Amino acid sequence: MKPFISALTGLLLLNSICAFPQAGSLDSSFGTNGKVIKPKGLVGDFEHSMAVQPDGKILVAGSIYNGINSDFLLVRYKLNGALDKNFGSSGKVITDFGNDEHGTAVAVQTDGKIVLAGDSGYYFTLVRYDPDGSLDSSFGMNGRVTTYFNYYYDSSGEIHSVAIQPDGKIVAAGYAYNWGTERVFALARYKIDGSPDSSFGENGKVITSVFVDDVAYSVAIQPDGKILAAGTAYDHYEIGLVRYKPNGKLDNNFGSGGIVHTVLGGLGGWCDAYSIAIQPDKKIVLSGAILREQSPSPDFLVLRYKPNGSPDSSFGDAGYVMTDFDNNDDFTNSLVLQPDGKITVAGYTRGVASNFAIARYTKKGRPDKTFGIKGKVITDLGGDDNGYTAALQTDGKLIVAGSSGS
Repeated sequence: MKPFISALTGLLLLNSICAFPQAGSLDSSFGTNGKVIKPKGLVGDFEHSMAVQPDGKILVAGSIYNGINSDFLLVRYKLNGALDKNFGSSGKVITDFGNDEHGTAVAVQTDGKIVLAGDSGYYFTLVRYDPDGSLDSSFGMNGRVTTYFNYYYDSSGEIHSVAIQPDGKIVAAGYAYNWGTERVFALARYKIDGSPDSSFGENGKVITSVFVDDVAYSVAIQPDGKILAAGTAYDHYEIGLVRYKPNGKLDNNFGSGGIVHTVLGGLGGWCDAYSIAIQPDKKIVLSGAILREQSPSPDFLVLRYKPNGSPDSSFGDAGYVMTDFDNNDDFTNSLVLQPDGKITVAGYTRGVASNFAIARYTKKGRPDKTFGIKGKVITDLGGDDNGYTAALQTDGKLIVAGSSGS
């Protein structure tokens, strides 16, 4: 297969997706020796989120550059890694609203409809598709919903995560600008038809200042309807974790006034959180990255909190665990909780070039030595490879998707 070369950058950017059985070896029944690498754009495409449908088909969402700006991209694969040609145009759906669009999160409703979230012109934007990939005209305006948090600033914000409640309402989280240049956690909740849910915050919107310059990267819904959002306060490079009541008000029974601040890097260091999950026992798991004081490079970081927001000292070392891949720059972007209680995180490790990187931990936050080599797996796809998102199949196999440049 002859690759498409970018006329603008001189780089070939490929969509990459890999399947791993639980032991950490590549699954030879998926794609070519466990890998699917398909060029889909003349300039480049980037996959940032993934969901596995109840029938096992795999949805990967992101954006694709059209030569002028970026458009929403949604791709569906069969269980064997082949493109599902019954979806969109030969397995792909590209949606252009005339702005610069970036798809960052995807979720599947119980009726099979697909919600793709991100930004269009740097405003909160949701798009809903029917199961065949066509736009759902019953949602918002011709399948699209845009939310403005701030009319007085050029860029309102971006969605980084989306979750669907049991009642079908949609919760999106990211950041907005708080009457100026300061970013704050921003959440919006929508009814099934895409209209703002007026029972949540102020006309369906909530903003929270965690510290200074805050971005929410991940959102999760508790069984009791409370909402958790996690991310980073960039002014101090600390982790922010916030819990809201179902009506959008801060939950004062969590942390300090609903907010938990976590600082681990030390003077000159930092820590970020990019993914969140809730265990069946209501404990909260975050994953991200940490650069420790006087450390040469960042490492994987996984943290666990008790239901009240306090660190879970029974996990790792005083509530957190760090993983280093050969003194490279290591970032974990996605978190998966397994049914047996083990925790898998996926991202990339960057030395001379980047490679997909995965780590798995026991319930107590120790490296799972039955996975890969001492709990770690590195996969080289032949280029500059960045793992962005992971999901678990019903058979226990792990899917990791991202980008590969060669």
